[in-house]
Amino acid sequence: MLTEREKMEALFNLSMEMNQVKDIDILMEHILTWARSFASADAGSIYLREGNKLKFSYTQNNTLQKRLQPGEKLIYSTFEIPMSMGMQ
Repeated sequence: MLTEREKMEALFNLSMEMNQVKDIDILMEHILTWARSFASADAGSIYLREGNKLKFSYTQNNTLQKRLQPGEKLIYSTFEIPMSMGMQ
């Protein structure tokens, strides 16, 4: 678990990175990694809104990743879910 100081330093570093990284995929992976670290979460996902749907776009899962051979990456199917009227 991160200390408050470590969280603030990580947030500062992430904000600096957001201004420098040009590759959106790398940036989203870093944001997800940071958010999981901040929340002490084993796994996480980022959904992107596309019209009236949420697209399952970025995922990480430490437990499942540990089961793979070194250098392998988890493969996830991308899918979309409709947004309810309350979320629009």
